[in-house]
Amino acid sequence: MCKLKKAGKIFGWIFTITLLSISDLVISFKSGMQGSDEEREKIKTQAENYVRERFKKPMRVYDTFFDNIGN
Repeated sequence: MCKLKKAGKIFGWIFTITLLSISDLVISFKSGMQGSDEEREKIKTQAENYVRERFKKPMRVYDTFFDNIGN
């Protein structure tokens, strides 16, 4: 019975460490994918200037897309 308790403890520790690691990765990913408001305004201003300079028809910039994946 002693070997069974030891195996259960080892399995419990491995499961706990794995669960904590996965939750840490998820939280890190979500926090890394959120952009700042200052950066959004800066990008929106640059995009409006770009559109105004390059296109003749009036266009509107609605929103920004924050892509921090690194592709």
